[in-house]
Amino acid sequence: MAGKTPSPVELDYQTVFRTGAGERVLRDLMGRNFIWSGTFQASAFEMAHNEGRRDVVLYIMDMVRKKMELPTEYADTATEAEMDYMPSQAEDQP
Repeated sequence: MAGKTPSPVELDYQTVFRTGAGERVLRDLMGRNFIWSGTFQASAFEMAHNEGRRDVVLYIMDMVRKKMELPTEYADTATEAEMDYMPSQAEDQP
């Protein structure tokens, strides 16, 4: 939301995940937790589990609220909304 002051926790997420190391960790979490792939499984329980994993990463991405660049290996599978959260090398902070 425009004009909303970030909470201390939101600032903590941003401090952690806007560093080079934090960005690498977030990319790893995104790759391992169905951000760029489907969660479909024959078992509804497995699919729900996969959605839960994905939801945690989406929460982190929302807390960071950062435009990110889409890695080329995922360009064909990511949705437009997911592309908004892909890490950008240009935005690295020390």
